[in-house]
Amino acid sequence: MPIFLKIEVFNKASEDYIKRIQDIIRPEIINKIKWHQSQNHTVVIISASVSNWIKPWAKTMNIEKVLATEIATIDDLIVGTFSTANCYGQEKVNRLLVEFPNRAEYILYAYGDSAGDKELLALSDHPTFIS
Repeated sequence: MPIFLKIEVFNKASEDYIKRIQDIIRPEIINKIKWHQSQNHTVVIISASVSNWIKPWAKTMNIEKVLATEIATIDDLIVGTFSTANCYGQEKVNRLLVEFPNRAEYILYAYGDSAGDKELLALSDHPTFIS
């Protein structure tokens, strides 16, 4: 029998996950985010992780735009599937171009640390792979 979790319980756990993200994120990434913000660049997080985990941390960093995998709910219960495509690989590019379609009109800096970032880095004017 499936077990369904209330979205509010999951969102509370996601708020608690902020500390874990702070512990694992590389200091050079924090420095890059702050530099881009100081330059008045639009900072966007594009992640295969579910947005519920990422958005609370992004808010602490004053990042308003998060493009990530969304989980499906019915009557405020998580049903164990995604409501969007997994934001991985080409889907990262797809999501970016939906939000910012006029690619020739902006300079794109991209940072990645996994195989799922390859397509986004290839699209970028300034790709940085962090190993």
